[in-house]
Amino acid sequence: MNKSLISFVGKNDRGTDKDGIETEGAILTVFKELKFDALHLLWTPTKGGDYNFYKIAEHIKDTVTKKKYINPNKIYLYPFQCNNVTDHNEIYPKLLKYCCSLPKGREYTASISSGTTAMSVCWIL
Repeated sequence: MNKSLISFVGKNDRGTDKDGIETEGAILTVFKELKFDALHLLWTPTKGGDYNFYKIAEHIKDTVTKKKYINPNKIYLYPFQCNNVTDHNEIYPKLLKYCCSLPKGREYTASISSGTTAMSVCWIL
């Protein structure tokens, strides 16, 4: 069966920690133990600030490609639009709609380490 990993992109996935030391982050760490045929990265658009989640998603895609974990044609980046990343009531229906749109007949694993606490709770629900 084809296996896909789905995860929100989080701050810890940017490739460095708060002190600038290189780190793999939650998503890349998964690949040390598990193998997948596809990767779906959900990132939240930002309007400035210290983090650009699209760039972090690109970093993950580049690293996964470089390490040959997954074919680059099977890595998908999706902007996850929400007004409040801590609002379960906003995130849950949007996340459910997204999950319902995914191809059937695949095994999906959701990585709940990355993203906000609210997004992690929605994965669990």
